[in-house]
Amino acid sequence: MSFSSSAASPSTSGITILALAAPSIGLLFAAVFAGIGSHWRNLRYFFGLSAAFFSFSIGAFLQILRLPQGGLNSIVTTVFYAAAASMLISACTMRMRLRLSGLLTVAVPLLMIFGVIYFFYVHQSLEARIYIVNFGTGIMLVATGVRLKRVAGKRIDHILGWVFLLFGLQHFPRTILSMGRTNSPGAVATMTESPFWVWLNFSFLFFVVLVGVSLVAAAASDIIEEFRHSSITDPLTGLLNRRGFENFARSQLALPNRRPISLILCDIDHFKSINDSYGHASGDIVLTEIAVLLRKDIREMDAAGRLGGEEFALLMTNLGRAEAHSVSERLRQEIERAQFENGLLERHHVTASFGVVEHARGEGLESLIQRADAMLYAAKRGGRNRSLADTGNEQSEASNSASHLAF
Repeated sequence: MSFSSSAASPSTSGITILALAAPSIGLLFAAVFAGIGSHWRNLRYFFGLSAAFFSFSIGAFLQILRLPQGGLNSIVTTVFYAAAASMLISACTMRMRLRLSGLLTVAVPLLMIFGVIYFFYVHQSLEARIYIVNFGTGIMLVATGVRLKRVAGKRIDHILGWVFLLFGLQHFPRTILSMGRTNSPGAVATMTESPFWVWLNFSFLFFVVLVGVSLVAAAASDIIEEFRHSSITDPLTGLLNRRGFENFARSQLALPNRRPISLILCDIDHFKSINDSYGHASGDIVLTEIAVLLRKDIREMDAAGRLGGEEFALLMTNLGRAEAHSVSERLRQEIERAQFENGLLERHHVTASFGVVEHARGEGLESLIQRADAMLYAAKRGGRNRSLADTGNEQSEASNSASHLAF
């Protein structure tokens, strides 16, 4: 967010509505983002946005009111502005799930602060301080804008990238307008009447509103996405629920370039006895730990879901029956070896049974699930802790027995 050196601040008599509007609106956005963050705690970046707008507003008010007096004001306001830019970039980076750049969020802000200190106390130069703070912030914002645009998926992400780019780029021409106005005896008075100062305050107001509104729009998009995600996610395991899994499966079955496609059904053996013997809390631990194992064994193009109770499903694209059977067998062994972090379960031997089928061209999802379920029943009937695929006579036997086998 950026500014100018505090030495270029207007006197109290020169404070205008334009100068006060930007930090006032900044405080409003800080409150809005804090409120959103308190209601949507899993979207943690909102608190970073709130802190960024709050820090900018405090810095701007201190600059306008020239508090504290003298060189300390120059340093203090630079700290607030640099912190605001760093927190804004960090929050947007977190939102996009990108790796945080220490260069942009730590190194450049520190260089700005030390540069202002040097050019006030060691080699006093108002022009150097203006260039350091404005160019430093401009570089931070432009680099972030380029990065956001490069990975943007949704339209609002592209918009945010352009907003950061424009916000950062305008720091450079407006700063050049200060040249030749900082060496005269009345530099401060001259600066407050210069195009630089007018542009500075107008850009503060314009971009605070633009950035704030863009981020509110991004917040609305993320909240809608969160609602959608919650509607298709199992709250206990974090896997897809039945609705989410079936929606994903149907979308994949409709794509010709995902062949072959295999379905794996998994059911925990004797799960009712776990709940009866150790309690439902222990049963939940078993479910969540097995979900972790399933999630670890799938690729980005695949999906894992909890269909209900102790039954799980995996849809694996570009993977045939034999390969899917190998995956299920590996999972079966991992579950058998799993150690559960619960004293009651330390001596309990948890196992699971699996049914594996490969999708036949033109086959519907319901038929695919029924065939996998038949193999799962056959695995249960065969003694549990088994993984069966639908090949030859095995499929026929499983289909014949599935209708009257209970477990």
